[in-house]
Amino acid sequence: MLLREQAWRLMNDYRGRARLLEFLRSWMNLDRLQDIEKSSEVFPDFTPQLAADLRTSLEMLLEQVVDTDSADFQQLLLTDTVFMNGRMATFYGVDLPADAAFQEVKFEPHRRSGIISHPFLLSGLAYMQSSSPIHRGVFMSRGILGRGVKPPPLAVAPTAPELAPDLTTRERVTIQTSPEACANCHGLINSLGFALENFD
Repeated sequence: MLLREQAWRLMNDYRGRARLLEFLRSWMNLDRLQDIEKSSEVFPDFTPQLAADLRTSLEMLLEQVVDTDSADFQQLLLTDTVFMNGRMATFYGVDLPADAAFQEVKFEPHRRSGIISHPFLLSGLAYMQSSSPIHRGVFMSRGILGRGVKPPPLAVAPTAPELAPDLTTRERVTIQTSPEACANCHGLINSLGFALENFD
């Protein structure tokens, strides 16, 4: 009983909540997603301000999960709402005033769920001009399924879309990772990443 009381004491202390938020940020490896940039030709409306809003949106979700009286860590994977302000709503086609402050909105609940489909993570786990099934698949494997992924035996640069304009992203990745040395890990990585390919 004493151990449980101490655990609740720590969880109800602001320092304990701060550490828990640090853990969640580390778990999602958010430090590597500091500066998200996109091609102005492909995504002309994706601005540094929007990238900052996306990060704020995810941070608000983490704080909600940690701080509210009804906190439920399952919501990290199950929530069908996203914190949005007017700028995000305009970009994603959600009906909010252009000057709206951040608020919780239902966002494509039939196809999005939790952090896996949160716009900040999907944007960060992508290239400037296209999505990246490999980055998304590695995150899913390590962060969600808890499966280790070995470093690739060879450093292979991704095939740029303009070098294979007749191929889809899925086709380019499949060809690139088809050698036997890649197939062992990419059998899992690719299948997880391809499941998120309907998000650009």
